[in-house]
Amino acid sequence: MEKIEIHLNKTQLFFFSCMSLLWVVSGVFLVAGAENYKISSIILSIIGILLVLFYLPKSIYRIKKMFDKNPGLIIDENGIFDNSGTVNAGLIKWSDITKIETKKINC
Repeated sequence: MEKIEIHLNKTQLFFFSCMSLLWVVSGVFLVAGAENYKISSIILSIIGILLVLFYLPKSIYRIKKMFDKNPGLIIDENGIFDNSGTVNAGLIKWSDITKIETKKINC
């Protein structure tokens, strides 16, 4: 079987990294300037902290993946090797795969 390598979309990773970093910066501004708004500063601070806690790890992961030279998916005689997500599945052996089907997803 011929080895097939599917690389990660670096443009998409860059775009989503920028968006995540924008949310992190927004969270920092909310925490830093919460007392300047008419809404409760405690609520704004909590929202800002949640934004930073949620989006900062995503930003770090995406930036790290942008510089990852390894393919996101490798299909070869051993099986399918997944290196595409936050939690990589690793090698999925052909003996573990019971069914393959094509699905169309409307985007």
